[in-house]
Amino acid sequence: MLPNSLLVHQVHQVLSELVRDTGMRVDMVDNIETQEMPDVVIGTPQKLLSKFDVYNLNFKVDVFQNIAYLVLDEADQLVEQTSEACLRRFLALANKRVKTILAAATVSTAGRRSTKNSIDRLFKNLTVRSTDRVHALPTNLEPNFVYCTGYEQKVEKLLEILGEMKPQQRALVFCGTVKSSEALYDILKKTHRHLDVGLINRCVDVETQLAVVDEQHGNKVIICTDLLARGIDIPRVSTVVQFDFPTNVLDYIHRSGRAGRNMQRCKASLLWTDADRDFFTLLSDNHDNLPALFSRKRGLRKRLKRGLPVGDTPARSGGEDLNDKM
Repeated sequence: MLPNSLLVHQVHQVLSELVRDTGMRVDMVDNIETQEMPDVVIGTPQKLLSKFDVYNLNFKVDVFQNIAYLVLDEADQLVEQTSEACLRRFLALANKRVKTILAAATVSTAGRRSTKNSIDRLFKNLTVRSTDRVHALPTNLEPNFVYCTGYEQKVEKLLEILGEMKPQQRALVFCGTVKSSEALYDILKKTHRHLDVGLINRCVDVETQLAVVDEQHGNKVIICTDLLARGIDIPRVSTVVQFDFPTNVLDYIHRSGRAGRNMQRCKASLLWTDADRDFFTLLSDNHDNLPALFSRKRGLRKRLKRGLPVGDTPARSGGEDLNDKM
């Protein structure tokens, strides 16, 4: 169970290689309706529910009762972006003895509505295992904070950073919303036509997304939203630029972690303006101890711990579409 279609395709590719010559069958949930059920099915929560329902009607069986293992990758994001009712229905339909594994690099722990509390409500008797590097940036990553006076200078600094890359290296440039990513992409395509630039957000179809991130033929510079911040492994990414300031420390960690996979040296640049000063000050003061931002329960630190915006970053209203960040 995965949070988005791009990650579904990537996990399918990796798992297919792992089980080669074992006789085990792995497939994405979109492909199961007219064939014998594979040993491993990969999909998003909503797709798994709907496709399993169709499969049950087609073959007069109850697929849910045959589930032995359930793995939730990027579990915190899954719980945050999927309705609790959807997850409860899936769990209720599945065999009650199903063995469940939840994997996540970060989990918000603050407040009654925290992700951890949601997970605790859904999954009883959890055994938790964590590493010493939880909520920490990779040791091979070089942070780079760049002050900018405004939007035009942010574009200038971005181009300077991209100009320092070696020919075989790639970059991810994170924007805060779909609209922001499209605006920056349009600017670079129109005014810097020599740049090999691609765009990924939730409005881009998955086939195009796969082409953009492809190891051999994908784009050198990828303008993206937080859709690419979780789990996605893109080869040869040496540079991450957070063009729009993240709204919370968890987003900062996940975005930065897209660079330097397999312990390769890499750089994560954060562009900030006066509007971001409060959050920037906290990040820079605690950069070697990011968990400290999760342990203080007052003022700005409390807002950061809850994943809330700080400073002049626009707050998320109750009616806002949180998927716009994707």
